[in-house]
Amino acid sequence: MRELDQALFLLVYRPTPNAVWLTIMNVISIVGGGNALFAIVPFVLVKRARTTVLRLLLAIVITAAVVYAVKHTVRRPRPTACVDGVCALGRGKPTDPSFPSGHAAGSACFVGFFADRRRPWRTLGLASAAFCIGLSRVVLGAHFPIDVTTGFAVGATIGALTARKFAARDAARESHEGAVSPAPTDPAQRDTNG
Repeated sequence: MRELDQALFLLVYRPTPNAVWLTIMNVISIVGGGNALFAIVPFVLVKRARTTVLRLLLAIVITAAVVYAVKHTVRRPRPTACVDGVCALGRGKPTDPSFPSGHAAGSACFVGFFADRRRPWRTLGLASAAFCIGLSRVVLGAHFPIDVTTGFAVGATIGALTARKFAARDAARESHEGAVSPAPTDPAQRDTNG
């Protein structure tokens, strides 16, 4: 499996990529890292978005904790540490273990949290953005493909499970509130159909 992973890595990674391509991959990687949280956090102040944002942040924190635990349990070295001729092409050289990719996990958590069968184009757009983030991590020499795909699986699972858990809780709460709400006393509010 490692040989296949390394072969796939070498298909994507180039030690001297085109400067424009390298810049694009670096920007995507930066956006896909923890820096994107700075764009989300201010929405906590918007009353209508607060609950959703807090739930998303919870999913991201759980994802980060799982990624951290797996990284420090598996301790897989980065490509720069175990493949000859590979150097980090992004900002700085990552020093933590490689498996799984935190960038991929975080972006997939976002996708899993907001995935919606009723809005497939939105889900496809988010998934495409996450794919680009994962690709950037391989192009920049930071991760092997299996690090990225495992990160996607971990993040998407946690994001989707978190969203579903809260959706079920909200539905139960709404059902309970509807069941215990008193009948209207004003005749104009009563249902005249039945």
